[in-house]
Amino acid sequence: MTFQALIIDCLRHGECEGPQQCLRGQTDVSLSVSGRRNMLAAARTLPRPHAIISSPLIRCASAGEVLAEEWNVPLHVMPEIMEMNFGAWDGIATQELLKHSRSELEQFWSNPRAFPPPKGETVNAFLTRIEQGWKNILDRGTALADTADHQDDASIRLLVFGHAGVIKSWVAMRIGMSMQKGDWLHRLSLPYAGLARLRVDIDRQSHEQFEQLCHLGAPVGNDV
Repeated sequence: MTFQALIIDCLRHGECEGPQQCLRGQTDVSLSVSGRRNMLAAARTLPRPHAIISSPLIRCASAGEVLAEEWNVPLHVMPEIMEMNFGAWDGIATQELLKHSRSELEQFWSNPRAFPPPKGETVNAFLTRIEQGWKNILDRGTALADTADHQDDASIRLLVFGHAGVIKSWVAMRIGMSMQKGDWLHRLSLPYAGLARLRVDIDRQSHEQFEQLCHLGAPVGNDV
């Protein structure tokens, strides 16, 4: 068997402008000054990737643009890895929502599958979308491995700038957590500028994949 290893560093965006306690979702807010500084610093502790992949939201893509130019690597923007769309609650401070929609918000927190946000994305639609995004990321990695510059069986490294809900969901699906009620969103923790490192070994003949969570938390260097 011939295997291709992909090392995928998924880095959550840094602290944003505006309310810190909110369902930020697809509201396109900028990084704060400290959030931008911390996110770039975290990314620079990681091994230089072969390519960067980013959500199109500015809190992710702004760092991707800076580092793609700095490292002279391609940047691929993927709309399918945006955060969940919280509909009428998107970008609204939690304290404001609690004043007007406490019961509905508490139901959503307890079981997001059964109680989606008003006019928002369902959990099923969200997971389907981001899983397609994950497959597209793997396709980018294998395509890089097939180029003349990377036909030496070395690992391909990808750096993904994304969102907490997306990255935690990818991790939960990779390690076989229950996806029934949405518990994984509360049981997994990923701080601002936090890292999930995933390794995927792909059998190039059968296309079978072997996935491993290598790290979840504060950024680390070249441990894999």
